[in-house]
Amino acid sequence: MDIEAFIIWLQASFLDAGDRAKILAIVGNIQDGQIANFTDDGVTQSVNVKTGITKVEVAPVPNPVTLTPYRTFIDAVQPASSFVFRLRSGSGSERPKAALFEADGGKWETDCILNVRTYLEVELQALGLEIPVIA
Repeated sequence: MDIEAFIIWLQASFLDAGDRAKILAIVGNIQDGQIANFTDDGVTQSVNVKTGITKVEVAPVPNPVTLTPYRTFIDAVQPASSFVFRLRSGSGSERPKAALFEADGGKWETDCILNVRTYLEVELQALGLEIPVIA
């Protein structure tokens, strides 16, 4: 997705934990036409990042990254997951793009179920209720 939309989505849909700050630091400093894939073997990429008024440096793009998206009830612990983070230069007048791809094989779904179960058990116990939670 477009870099600006990606930054907004990342801030609005993910907890401030794990590698979120690293990704925001990279994509927040990309200028049009500035991405350069020097080494892209499917796992490692490099990108030019503006770090000062005029200084531009090559920064490694971390992969995989650990992020914690909002995926379940807000009261339950949100599970962290691995994602593959990719950047692509825009072609012609197109702006650079960024993408995240889930890389945990769906493990987050099981983690969500267990986190909701734990939350319900703790809350029911606090109310003095002994109701078994099946999850």
